[in-house]
Amino acid sequence: MRESAKPYETVYPEAVKRIKLDFYVDDFLSGADDEEQAIRLKQQVVEILSSAGFELRKWSSNCENLLSNHSSDEAQPVHMKLSDYNEAVKALGILWYPSRDEYGFKVSFSPHSVNTKRQMISDSSRLFDPFGWLAPVIVKIKILYQHLWLFDIAWDDPLPSAVEQEWQAVKQNLHLLESIRIPRCIFPSRDRVQFHGFSDASEHAYAAVVYARTVDDQGNVSVVLIAAKSRVAPIKQVSLPRLELNGALLLTELMRRITEALPHQQIEHWAWTDSSIVLQWLSSHPRRWKTFVGNRTSAILDYLPRSCWNHVSSKDNPADVASRGLSPDELVNNQLWFQGAPWLKEDESGWKRSPAPQVVDEDSLEVKPIKSLCTLLTKIINYEVEKQLIVN
Repeated sequence: MRESAKPYETVYPEAVKRIKLDFYVDDFLSGADDEEQAIRLKQQVVEILSSAGFELRKWSSNCENLLSNHSSDEAQPVHMKLSDYNEAVKALGILWYPSRDEYGFKVSFSPHSVNTKRQMISDSSRLFDPFGWLAPVIVKIKILYQHLWLFDIAWDDPLPSAVEQEWQAVKQNLHLLESIRIPRCIFPSRDRVQFHGFSDASEHAYAAVVYARTVDDQGNVSVVLIAAKSRVAPIKQVSLPRLELNGALLLTELMRRITEALPHQQIEHWAWTDSSIVLQWLSSHPRRWKTFVGNRTSAILDYLPRSCWNHVSSKDNPADVASRGLSPDELVNNQLWFQGAPWLKEDESGWKRSPAPQVVDEDSLEVKPIKSLCTLLTKIINYEVEKQLIVN
């Protein structure tokens, strides 16, 4: 497909660019700012690929005119009518509802399956969540699975009672995740685009989540969840400040990847953490800290300078729920996770950005010890030589 697009690079440059960037195996997922641009893009992509024998079919769109606008020699669009999914279209493992332009999920396993180590990881792997929208539930399952490694059980042995009770409680409510809807459009207005990323850590896991905040000419604010990542804390004991720092590094990597996926956008980055130690680490040169801290602060500051980082209270930090984990019924009604901190929808002048408290305990800060080398000049007298000189 890329080879067939090369002759059209000067004729249809935008369509060629979309063919290179917006194809995932045999699925073409793309869009435009308005209906006219979308129709033009569709016609050009169809023309380019048809010249090489690639006929695009099974079109779906949130715009009816785009589906009805086709030439006589173009393959007729085949509408995806899946009654079980309420006319949803499966796109890259998740559901898309074109009429409402929202994403959703389908839980496709039985809550009555056997509770073994093998079946547990098999069932949880069916929750395909590439953007981390279900991170609070996924991390809860990850923590349970990590606990299994503390027990000496085989793959097909029954789960220990402590783990089984928690897993069964989660599994019984997983079907509630089907009611979650995530808006597809993250930039309703492009007048001003901000990315707000939050990071947090607990003794069990650390996480990061990013929201898009846009403000139009009339002052209307929109906040949309983009993506999230979570990691389970290692079994080997790690201090909470170090886990918080790992969360900040995870947020930096996540924001970098999202920004690189949107090269045509001018984006303003904001990063938030409730850890005062992390903010103090980021406020000094990485060479001041021990190796673990210095390497990570250097990687963070390389992409997100200190001016991007701010302190947020734990109750307003949506990454907090992803680091501790939630049950499916708790996640469905959690506005903090899906909408972000409530003050994000207010004007910036009303944000209460209080400075983080300073940490004075050098043991907590992991300051690198200063090693000094002292030299002392001494005069060495050779008495035999001096005696000979005197005699002479």
